[in-house]
Parts: sequence; structure tokens; C-alpha cells
Amino acid sequence: MSVADDMTDKKKKQDKSLLDQRTRRLKKTCEGLCREWYGNNAPSAIFSHLAKPVPISEIMADLTSDLTPPWQKNLDLIRANWLEIVGANNAGKTTPLRLENQTLLMELRHPAYRMALDNTATKETMIRRINDIAGEEICTAIRFAAPGMFAPERKK
Repeated sequence: MSVADDMTDKKKKQDKSLLDQRTRRLKKTCEGLCREWYGNNAPSAIFSHLAKPVPISEIMADLTSDLTPPWQKNLDLIRANWLEIVGANNAGKTTPLRLENQTLLMELRHPAYRMALDNTATKETMIRRINDIAGEEICTAIRFAAPGMFAPERKK
């Protein structure tokens, strides 16, 4: 170890010691002021003035809300409430795939389910439920797709 390195280490230790002394002094001053203002139960009195904790999911949702396109938010809303929209019997037989130009593309597990779901009354009921859940008109039509028709491409 050279003389310059030794001097640098001594200087760092001296600076750290000085910083520790200042920190202890500031902490003691703050504790004294808090005790003077709030009495002996200062920590609990101070905590009552702090903001309430917020779940990280809410913070992340606020931060990323501008990054997520509206159609994706609407599709996520539909997927989250799919059981309520199509009912328990149909939820396991169908999957919402896309939402383009207010048209929901729905995958059916078997083509025979199309006969049961492809009628005006059923489609209107599903569209009404989607729009009720969203609080606005995000869906005006429903189209059906065969299973695997829009499967993601496999990587080679």
C-alpha cells in the first residue's frame, strides 16, 4: 500500500467519523424536539400524521396507466369479468381473444358451441354485460373464432 492510498483511507475514515458525529447530533436534536412537542410517546404521535400505506399494485397501476393502450385495458377488464359476462357454463368453453374497433373476437373450444352462442339475443346479452361492467360502450359486436385459429407462432 502506498503512502497516498494510506492517506486516502485515513481521510475517508475521518470523513465518515465526522459524518457519524453530525448524524448522531441531528438525531438527538430531532428526538429532543419531538419529545418537547409530543411528549414521551412521540413516535406514535408522529405516525398519526404520516400518509397511510398504499398497495404497490395501485401505485404501479397509476404509473403504467398512460403506457397501456385503451383497447388493452378494455380487454383486460373483459377477461377479469369473463365469468360474469358469459356465465359459468360458457366461461370454460370460450376465451376472449381481441377487442378491435369495438368488436370482441371470442375463441370457442369446439365449433358446436357456436350454434348455441351465435344468436342475436345471446350476443346482445353479452354485449350489454360488457358495456355495463365497463361503464361505457366498448363493445358493439361479437365474432367467433375456431380453437387455435389465433394461436401465437411457435419459436423455432
